[in-house]
Amino acid sequence: MKKLLYLFTICCMLLVSSCGTIDNMSNAMFKVKKGMTTEEVSRVLGKPDYRRFNEDIEEWQYERIPWIGYTKIFIVGFCDGKVVNFNSFREPNTPENKVNVEVNN
Repeated sequence: MKKLLYLFTICCMLLVSSCGTIDNMSNAMFKVKKGMTTEEVSRVLGKPDYRRFNEDIEEWQYERIPWIGYTKIFIVGFCDGKVVNFNSFREPNTPENKVNVEVNN
């Protein structure tokens, strides 16, 4: 019985700690401020999952899956190496959101 209680406790701790990493990412996003450099954002958030360019704006996208069912997306926009905008939203994880690419030979 003690072994089962011990195993249950370990499982609960792992579950709670995995949720904490998502909350830590969300909390880190609040540290991103307008005017920060790309180096400062990298120190706070790490390497982006995706990068893209739109005219003079470079965008870094971070994706986190906190729970099954949706993905948290954070986008940081830079102009001349400094943060000029920030956006965050949830995207449902549905089959319609997945892109299928066919290659014709």
